[in-house]
Amino acid sequence: MTPLILIVLSFLSFTCANDNLRVAFQWKQLDFEYPSEEARQEAIASREFVPENNLPLGLEVYGDRLFITVPRWKSGVPASLTYIKLTGW
Repeated sequence: MTPLILIVLSFLSFTCANDNLRVAFQWKQLDFEYPSEEARQEAIASREFVPENNLPLGLEVYGDRLFITVPRWKSGVPASLTYIKLTGW
């Protein structure tokens, strides 16, 4: 009976701890800032940038930046390490 009580208590503590989390950013894929829309379309046409291949994998906050790793498992990933400035959000 004691193991069952420990399992239930562990589950409850994880459930309560989860209430403190909130979603700050959410993506299914990443997009990049290009100098112009024409430059972006050129990168897509040449397959230098394939939007659906840019999947965020790792995240790390340092200072006022959120660093995002994007694995180059497929072609069309222009950068494997990117960041977003957190100030102003």
